[in-house]
Amino acid sequence: MTPHLSVEFTLYGAFRAHTGHAPLRLTLPAGATLADARRELPAALRAVAPGFADDALLAVSAFADERQLLRDDTPLSDGAAIAVLPPISGG
Repeated sequence: MTPHLSVEFTLYGAFRAHTGHAPLRLTLPAGATLADARRELPAALRAVAPGFADDALLAVSAFADERQLLRDDTPLSDGAAIAVLPPISGG
């Protein structure tokens, strides 16, 4: 059995039009990084919000945990809670 981890993403700003206030949970392989999650997020968003079509917004959004902004090479841990923060007022 391949170990997995579960990560919760809370989406803010423009994403709320598609997801409301409900967090999005992804199951990823053990050892996944934020870059891995970024690749999975567009499909996960479309699964709960079929009208979502702004993958570019995800590409320019910041990701943060309760302490800091995260880089794409940040390893994720099981049970992590991550905020997805789109640019405000054009960036």
